[in-house]
Order: sequence, then C-alpha cells, then structure tokens
Amino acid sequence: MNAGDAFKLVGVADQHLWIVLSDPSIDSTRVLIVNLTTYDRYEDQAVILNIGDHPFVAHKTCVAYSRARMASDAQLEQLRTSGKLTPYTPVSRELLERLRLGALTSDRIKTEHLELLRNQGFVEL
Repeated sequence: MNAGDAFKLVGVADQHLWIVLSDPSIDSTRVLIVNLTTYDRYEDQAVILNIGDHPFVAHKTCVAYSRARMASDAQLEQLRTSGKLTPYTPVSRELLERLRLGALTSDRIKTEHLELLRNQGFVEL
C-alpha cells in the first residue's frame, strides 16, 4: 500500500472508508490507517470533509482519529489478496496533508499514532 491509499474492509464496518496516513515505504510494519464517518457533533471535529473532497464523500463527514489503527503492510496486502479489502480512489496529496495536519489538532488521536507521523516527518509536535 501507499500513503493516501483508500479502501473499505469487507464485513467489518464496511460502510467506512479507511485511508493510509503514514508511509509504508518508510515503516512497513507500522502503517497508520484512519477512517471516515458520517458527521456528528459528538465526533472528532479536527477535519470535516464535504462533497468534492473525495469521490467517496457523499455528505458532511468526520475523520475518526479515535478509531485510527496500525497494521503492517503485509497484513493489509493479505486482506486485499483474500478479498476482504476493497481498494478505492486514493486521496489527493492536498487531502492527505490535511488529514495528517488534522491529527495534530485532534484531541482523540493516540500519542503513538502522532509519534509515528512525527517520526516520518509529516507533523511537528
């Protein structure tokens, strides 16, 4: 996978789009992924997406930094090979940058996730 790749997980919250935030070419054993969820005032407000930000976004949407996960590139590839990961249009460079910077303003992202983005040079703590 590559930074900015987007996908859905079949059978596991498959209405949500997941996006690769970290760079698997820098660290393939710890790949940070974050999902999008329908806007709700109780969800994380760090980044709000609207129609036009990505082809998947059909209404006001939040980035759920609290549900971010780490997986290995090998695990993600295994999911793709087994048909449990469906690729979607990758996010633009601009949106990827916005999502990474949004992690800094989120009060719900785990410290270890921010540290990974910092160690890869994408955010400054």
